[in-house]
Amino acid sequence: MPQFVIDDPKRVQVVYDRGEKEYRHDHPELTTRRDIAANPDDPNIVRNITRELQLAQVPGYRYCKYVPRDKFDKIVTPEVVLQLISRLHCFEAERKAGTLAELAADIYFGKGDRGPCRKLLCVLIQIGRENDLKKLMEQGMTDDCLPLKTEQHNGQNEHQLSCRRHGFDHKVINEYTMPDTRERFSQWSQKLMPLYITWHRDSRGAEHTSASPKHRHYVLEDTDPIPLKPTHNQRGRAEGGFSEVVPVNIEASSKSLALTGFRSDDEIFALKTLRKHPHDDPIKRRMDFDMEIRTSVFADYHSKNYSGHQPGAIMHMIPLLATFEIQDPQQDDSEYHLLFDWAEGNLQQFWKSNETMVRDLDWLKWTAKQFCELARALHCIHNDLERMPSANTYSNLYGRHGDIKPSNFLYFKLRDGSKILVMSDFGLGRLHSKISKSNADPRNMPMTISYRAPEFDLKDGKISPRSDVYSMGCVFLEHITWFLRGKTGVDDFASRRLEIDKKYKFELDTFFELSDDERTATTKGKVKEWIEELKQDEACCEYLFKMLNLIEKRMLDPNSDTRIHAGELTNELKKMLRCGELSKSFYTKHWTKSMF
Repeated sequence: MPQFVIDDPKRVQVVYDRGEKEYRHDHPELTTRRDIAANPDDPNIVRNITRELQLAQVPGYRYCKYVPRDKFDKIVTPEVVLQLISRLHCFEAERKAGTLAELAADIYFGKGDRGPCRKLLCVLIQIGRENDLKKLMEQGMTDDCLPLKTEQHNGQNEHQLSCRRHGFDHKVINEYTMPDTRERFSQWSQKLMPLYITWHRDSRGAEHTSASPKHRHYVLEDTDPIPLKPTHNQRGRAEGGFSEVVPVNIEASSKSLALTGFRSDDEIFALKTLRKHPHDDPIKRRMDFDMEIRTSVFADYHSKNYSGHQPGAIMHMIPLLATFEIQDPQQDDSEYHLLFDWAEGNLQQFWKSNETMVRDLDWLKWTAKQFCELARALHCIHNDLERMPSANTYSNLYGRHGDIKPSNFLYFKLRDGSKILVMSDFGLGRLHSKISKSNADPRNMPMTISYRAPEFDLKDGKISPRSDVYSMGCVFLEHITWFLRGKTGVDDFASRRLEIDKKYKFELDTFFELSDDERTATTKGKVKEWIEELKQDEACCEYLFKMLNLIEKRMLDPNSDTRIHAGELTNELKKMLRCGELSKSFYTKHWTKSMF
């Protein structure tokens, strides 16, 4: 088992070519060979194409300019390639032999195992070295070699360009005596190779167009253009100590992202950037990145093979669409980004903006569906633990969310106007397994204190996937509180359970309290009182009554060994959905009238 999930070829495809092969796969007109008709000779064709490509540039993320892929395809057609090479001295022999049209087809479409060279041709045109094309083609260079990797030469400031595909440098380029020429070659090969991002939901579904449903991790250089553009959104950006999230648009021809089931018509995405901290070394940063994405990658992979998953069905956890590693060759360091769909907000924001749903019994069926699907998503995450070799050093990194709280449940407004709750942010799974449970100050823990399970504080407490179930029970209880009493009710509940913690000697709004010897825990009396008050509410129907009992007795069980696990929880919630289908009063009548 590899140390980092990115190094696991079973689940991850590392992409170095900026998605070029995938783009050609998705656009068969670029590889389907055809006859090329000769256009009238244009003595200014080289100058004109040079100018058109320069004018076609647009700014990308961090202002690196690029030529959008669809614009390039409109400018550089098979006919244009034929016109271009007819003006090049290096192909004089082919012109005399009358084989220029066949050569143009080779350059544009590729031939056999040899890839196309149309972008290589245009890069050379931009630096005034178009007559080097023949030599480079003879050396085996194609568009598949672009962009070349920048490497420091003999410890000097001067850089060489090497081919990742062939494992050596193409001498013609590195023999350019002026470093500026190599630099411009590198710049234009990047401008003409903007990132092409793909994501496919299900290898069995009709939307899947690739042979592999693996997660795609794109490796770029710091000078590569990324076809993303920050967009104005009413929620704006979100910042934390470890990351920053901004809403972005992706240039239309630079993506092939199947619908996740969550995305709105405005096609806004969330770009999450992991912050660099001054004293972190590159290995530490890569470990942080691995921790951030590990559960997402494994859960996404497992969801496609999950026993309860149907092709085309929506799994209620946010899919990680892609990750980007931007390498700085001079610093031998990387910057990491993650791409998701952009949400309307988190559960706390949902409570604030949907007060009209409070006590509206028509919404209870929706709530029941969301609870069941969120439990199913958690079961999917936990179930991956069973697939990992127990002897592996990194087995504790799999199969647990690690930070379930209202802000990590996102809500989306779907294209049909309905709403959906989705689990997100799996980044603390490993951190929790490393926490000291004896003398740690919870204010310094990399987790949310309010919703943590008792085993985090118990002596010899064992943190496990069932710790997530406890946290989910806390959130479900708060959501029912919101449904019956609104956002002020959620705030009142937090205040009610606020007590001096025996262990840490300051007020905490946790759901449990420890025994004096810190070896056992019980549910706080205030929490039990609150649940009883909710049961007596006139709007507490049979569904809410059963749900409150399930939360109190099974999900908030202080003993992790007897606490319900995610699979059993999912089955119980499915039974409730079935009850709602069989009985019209399940969501409407008060439980005392419905059950007796």
